[in-house]
Amino acid sequence: MSRAEEMGIFDEEEIFENDNEVSSVRSRSFPGRTLFTLFIGLAITFVGLRNFYLNYALTSRINRIREECASYQDVEKKLVELKRKRALVRSMITRIKTLQKNKKRTIEFYEALNTLVPDGLVISAVKKEKSRITIKGYAADANVYSSFIQALNFSGFFREKIEETRNSRGEFFIAGTFDRGKK
Repeated sequence: MSRAEEMGIFDEEEIFENDNEVSSVRSRSFPGRTLFTLFIGLAITFVGLRNFYLNYALTSRINRIREECASYQDVEKKLVELKRKRALVRSMITRIKTLQKNKKRTIEFYEALNTLVPDGLVISAVKKEKSRITIKGYAADANVYSSFIQALNFSGFFREKIEETRNSRGEFFIAGTFDRGKK
């Protein structure tokens, strides 16, 4: 018997002949087959453990991504709110600039009105509501009154010709639409 046969590395086959048929039967088990089976078992276990680890790692990563997405959604909501507030602030700034411009124009009107008033005319009230200006007063005579009306019409502070009424006692009432953009 050879050294390989003693160790059981090679299988011996017994051959039987029956009616011209050849059958082979394994007489001993192959020890390498056990190692091979063990190796295959370990390989399958390794692949299973690797798949388990990858599944665990991917699940963890997916959960972290979901948490990040939730935080991004919160940030996105805050961003939308900030954009809304920025638009509101911009509209307020535009409104303030318009009011400052209108205030400047209104001040210019009052300064011009002071220079347009001739001798013999007294203004008792000036009222401004939105874009409507009304002036009440007293004029000593018709010439003083008509020169004041003419000066107001050409001053550039009214959009169209002003409305006016004057009674026989010299009291007058003037109303007109204030023009904020001229001059």
